[in-house]
Amino acid sequence: TNKLLSWAHLKYHINARFNTYLEAGLPVIVPECFEHEADVIVKHGLGFVVGENPDQLQRLIAASDVKQMRINVLAYLEEVRAEQQGDELHAFLRQIARTQL
Repeated sequence: TNKLLSWAHLKYHINARFNTYLEAGLPVIVPECFEHEADVIVKHGLGFVVGENPDQLQRLIAASDVKQMRINVLAYLEEVRAEQQGDELHAFLRQIARTQL
């Protein structure tokens, strides 16, 4: 077994495709073992979290409003961008404050 990639590692795993699909405005599908991604998806309604049963995904998709998920993805991206811009603005203001001293 590969000791570098354990179930504990997957708990906080962030797949590069996760962000790529979100940036494309698409809902995402992640396994429930990717706990961090799964939490974000459930909290913001960004896609599907699936267990080991592949039939579960088919039922989830059929019962879901994918159009609303796409709207949720775009809203989430705006929220994340606003937070990032806030951090950038805060850093810029700190830099200005230091130069004024």
